[in-house]
Amino acid sequence: MSSGSKIISTILKHDTKATSYKIALLRAINDVVLSFPDLRNLRADVAVPLRLLAQFWVGYYWPFVKPREPILQGQRAILNGQLRNDMSFRGSLRRIKEQPPEISMVKLADTMSNLQAPPHYWNQDKIIRYREEGIQIYEALQDASPFLASGLATKIEDYKAFIK
Repeated sequence: MSSGSKIISTILKHDTKATSYKIALLRAINDVVLSFPDLRNLRADVAVPLRLLAQFWVGYYWPFVKPREPILQGQRAILNGQLRNDMSFRGSLRRIKEQPPEISMVKLADTMSNLQAPPHYWNQDKIIRYREEGIQIYEALQDASPFLASGLATKIEDYKAFIK
């Protein structure tokens, strides 16, 4: 198992089950799997594209770490003048946001692609939450590409048709 795979495995097995970044990681793993539907042989080793996984993970988790409107994680306490029990890697994610806009552009395009007709088994609450997630991604990443942001805004508006 590669070191990246070991890190991901450790996070999934040993971190608390109430952490939102774990949910984002599970969603990202699911998206990577769905990105390669032709890999159906269960008896063959598969290389996990960690860069793609990281892009999905950051895209799902970014709404929780927006610098201007962070959603703090867990109970908080001030110890020695510092806020504790929040995400230890909030600063790292902020630095990712400071990377070239291509990283954010991938998430904008991915979200645009995902805002298709919802599956027939989704209830209205899930459809509404899915659209709201698209809005959060748009708000967080729109500056990366006005063109992609405009396309995503249109998809978000069109998605209203599925809300009854």
